Amino acid sequence: MSGTRKKQGPKSAQTSRGSAVSGPCFYGTFDSEIGRVYVAVSGGEVVALSFTSGSEEEFQEETAVHLGRVLSRSDAAVREVISELREYFRGTRTAFGVVPHVGGCTEFQRRVLKAAASIPYGQTRSYAWLAKEAGSPRAARAAGQVMARNPVPIIIPCHRVIGSAGGLCGFAGGLRALDLKRMLLAIEGVKM
Repeated sequence: MSGTRKKQGPKSAQTSRGSAVSGPCFYGTFDSEIGRVYVAVSGGEVVALSFTSGSEEEFQEETAVHLGRVLSRSDAAVREVISELREYFRGTRTAFGVVPHVGGCTEFQRRVLKAAASIPYGQTRSYAWLAKEAGSPRAARAAGQVMARNPVPIIIPCHRVIGSAGGLCGFAGGLRALDLKRMLLAIEGVKM
């Protein structure tokens, strides 16, 4: 990309410390290179991100059940998140400035999400590495389950976690999951 400077956020995505979402939740949607993306925010944090929900209503219902909150549509509330995601899809953003909410997680889940957030743009790590970084080196499968339930994929880059043999596996993105993982990695210059 000649003439385009890559925008960098913080070195790795930060994670919030709190328990559950307590304030009002807002959501928005946009079309991207991988299809329709849905985003929800609360209290300045990204609480949900999905590119697998079938419709806006399904996303709203699924997220409301997960968060225990009713969501209201607000393009203004999600503007910054959508802007950063669009930059990511164009290949001009290598790290996110928006903060993902990981409240309501166990300590192990929080450590796994933090480790995943530390994986640099354009690089991959194994599930075994993720478990080791989270302080539980024998818990690669459990770390994989945390990734499968990651509420804010892309921002917490679960797509950068691959099998120990170096292949694509275990991406919770619906029927086209591995293709999506491959596409996200390709945006970052990783060929699989």
